[in-house]
Amino acid sequence: MTKTKTNWSQYNKNLIKRGNIDLWIAKDIEKWWYAKAVPEKGRPQVYSEKAIEMCLMLRHIYQLPLRMAEGFINSLFARLNIPLKCPSYTQLSRRAGTFEVPKLAIKPGIPVNLIFDSTGLKVFGEGEWKVRMHGKSKRRTWMKLHAAVNPDTLEFIATVLTSNAVTDSAAATQIMSSELDGKINTVSGDGAYDKSEFYKQACSIGALTVVPPASNARMQKLLHPAMISRDESIAKIKLYGNDEAARKRWKEEVGYHSRSLAETAMFRFKTAFSDRLQSRSFAAQSTEVFLKTNILNTYASMGFLRSF
Repeated sequence: MTKTKTNWSQYNKNLIKRGNIDLWIAKDIEKWWYAKAVPEKGRPQVYSEKAIEMCLMLRHIYQLPLRMAEGFINSLFARLNIPLKCPSYTQLSRRAGTFEVPKLAIKPGIPVNLIFDSTGLKVFGEGEWKVRMHGKSKRRTWMKLHAAVNPDTLEFIATVLTSNAVTDSAAATQIMSSELDGKINTVSGDGAYDKSEFYKQACSIGALTVVPPASNARMQKLLHPAMISRDESIAKIKLYGNDEAARKRWKEEVGYHSRSLAETAMFRFKTAFSDRLQSRSFAAQSTEVFLKTNILNTYASMGFLRSF
């Protein structure tokens, strides 16, 4: 069940801290700023992955174009008397497309519940007014951010960026099959995840599925272990009357309404960083999404999102 916030005073203070412009620079930054490893092929890289990650994270936190991000970081180094130089905006743009995105790992030994959700992110094209007045052009497009959210901490546990043609259940199945490290108790989502592929993949990782079956759902004829939980949900809803009141009762019993926390996480993503992606290439867009969700995870760990 969703927790109720009580200490609003501390909550407000944490949100105020998010506007603090103090920056802490690691004392050993000069040791890892420049790359040391020599690639097997191609020109040696000048800057390390950590340096690129830091620059891109600052860019997204302050929502800066690449050129302004370069100037901001160089001025920061100058004022702190740090003898370093920011990568050029062209290097940042190029390296964003080759950045090795790590998994957002689950803490070992702590089983978690996961809620899946997705949202659309605009890439490029006209604004809403132009589309409403004159229609959309061929170049207008958008991507989908699929995420698994921990309802207890509001952290993004795993994310994947896809085209708008990929279904929610297919993306969630991909996340469960390759992006999760750790023990999962339950996985839940809205009706878009009521697909056999979702149930079967959840079963393969030992997780219980909490998804509302379709209103016209039928129990399976050929028994499959992964679909038993779905059959039980259908049977309970029928037992309670097989109407909207019955579905509401079932949702309350299984704690389905905690799914709204995933929607809140997606809303927070768009509020903090807007509903547009700054990058143009798909690889750079995937890096951008990872860095933004990592920033929000840092906010959550520091109590800047909410506290109880």
